[in-house]
Amino acid sequence: MTETWYERGAARLKVICQEHGLRGRAAEIQSLFQQLGASWADRPASGGAPFELSLIHEEAGPALSIVAETDAQGRQRLAGDFRVGLESVRAVEELFAPGVVRQALVFRSGRTPSFGVSFDAGARGRWLAPAVVEEALGRLGLARAWPALMSARRGVELDELERLVIDLAPAPDVRVRWRHHASPHARSYSVLGGARADRPPARFVDAPIAIDWIEAAESIAQPEAVLDAVEIVRRYEEDIVLANHPFLARLRREPVNLGHLWTILANFWEAIVHDFPARLAKVIARLDDDALRSVFVKQLNDELGEGDYSRAHKAMFRTLVDAVEPHRPRGEADVLLEPGRQFGAALEARLFGGSWHEAIGALMMIEIYGKQTDLRLGEEFRRQNQLEGSPLTWLRLHESLEVDHADDSLRLARMLPRVADGAEARAQIADVWRGARGVVDAGHAYFDALYRVCFA
Repeated sequence: MTETWYERGAARLKVICQEHGLRGRAAEIQSLFQQLGASWADRPASGGAPFELSLIHEEAGPALSIVAETDAQGRQRLAGDFRVGLESVRAVEELFAPGVVRQALVFRSGRTPSFGVSFDAGARGRWLAPAVVEEALGRLGLARAWPALMSARRGVELDELERLVIDLAPAPDVRVRWRHHASPHARSYSVLGGARADRPPARFVDAPIAIDWIEAAESIAQPEAVLDAVEIVRRYEEDIVLANHPFLARLRREPVNLGHLWTILANFWEAIVHDFPARLAKVIARLDDDALRSVFVKQLNDELGEGDYSRAHKAMFRTLVDAVEPHRPRGEADVLLEPGRQFGAALEARLFGGSWHEAIGALMMIEIYGKQTDLRLGEEFRRQNQLEGSPLTWLRLHESLEVDHADDSLRLARMLPRVADGAEARAQIADVWRGARGVVDAGHAYFDALYRVCFA
């Protein structure tokens, strides 16, 4: 006889209750699990599971979490049983379409079970999840919690935003769950203290989660194979796109704020523009390949105005920064410019702390992400009418020129050795990837820091 999903889940719950101090609540847990599974209980246990069982390791002892698919009627029925409204759920559910909305129950020894609604953070794609969750927190009045949540991330590709849970009973709360790849655990970060838009969260509780058998194998990522350098261009042009960063997404949602634009430009001056010609020239001198050197010499010539310094990008960018200077926010320079100074130090390390192949990967990403950022800034400046004319010359020039320089990154990738060329080539391409990923992580951390400066 074919086992159903309810039968499989009920058997696992019996074992979990016996082994983790919940034996006295087994009947209650099984009853609520049956209620959760009304729409799928008789389905054969094959394919994707409609529920997940996990243990949350808290200071007071283990807690059992059940997250399961439930239809709209089941959700409304549970909300009625727990005597809670669903207004906060309705405020954000459209952001997570077309993902499956699940109900979340957490059982702790000696306490009333908690009831909430769980949203798939990656419903619109893994790499859009941060922007989606940030907007959801904003709708819930918790936007100021975002920077602290992002501080839990080890790296753009190491950690995945997996779930946003709105706890409705017995006390309202919002939890965000990270999946830490290359680790057997996920971690849950709960926003506590009645955080609102005008007050940051009191604190965050970091609770490791041991996933039950359904997902345990998926949580341990295998070492990623080194791929040819052309994949760098594809991945960061199509998948992990800096223009989708929550900071830039929030700028797009809100009215233009020239104070924020000054902060972005002034930090770019600190991080990249002021020292970029000298850094690029230094990398060119390190290269041991004239064919590659010729591509970067062309870029350096563009940056310095093709022999006419009045047309140098650095000079035109400074004109733009000075034009926005009257809108500079209040605050100390050390605070306002800290993101750019940290970003600049990270770029310096990637360009000169390793091999010249690592520097090539870093420069490829500076151009790829530079194009995306310039296009987003162009959108912002076109939404305002306070600045016009010559101060925007750099922006108009760079919007087109960065496209050309980003195309150079694909040209460079095709000039580099291929992984199939042997062990030495694989080592060189691994260095290129190291430089590229270093800039990816530094770039996202930079915009995380700008978010704190502008919005926290």
